[in-house]
Amino acid sequence: MKGWEKFDRRSSEKTWLTAILKNKIFDAYRKKSNNLQKQTISINGSDTDEFFEESGHWKEGRYPESFGIEGVALENKELDGILKSCMKKLPPLWKSVFTLKHIDDESSENICVQLELTSSNFWVISHRAKVSLRDCLQKNWI
Repeated sequence: MKGWEKFDRRSSEKTWLTAILKNKIFDAYRKKSNNLQKQTISINGSDTDEFFEESGHWKEGRYPESFGIEGVALENKELDGILKSCMKKLPPLWKSVFTLKHIDDESSENICVQLELTSSNFWVISHRAKVSLRDCLQKNWI
């Protein structure tokens, strides 16, 4: 109640006190996270300092090897078939934007010029297409 004189009554007392409590909780978590010591993780009996520089980047020659499965998901015939059927459900413009950007790897600027779209319209269409495809894939594949 030290700050009662600063309370300007633009909100209810309950809202004001709840905001103070919320900020105190955030401060406690922030203080706790700042006081954490660097934890050392052991991988197969070796210290992670063997793998990482002080900056947190991989040391030269210690990069992880690839799993050998990169790109396999799109080569999966089942996923490919369901993705194509989901793309057929998209409006033609959305399908064009998605195909050019994510399958043909065209630049955003180039797509905007080709389809005569503004940059903001392109990003809205792209987002909506991805959300629609995600929903369709979740219903039909996952």
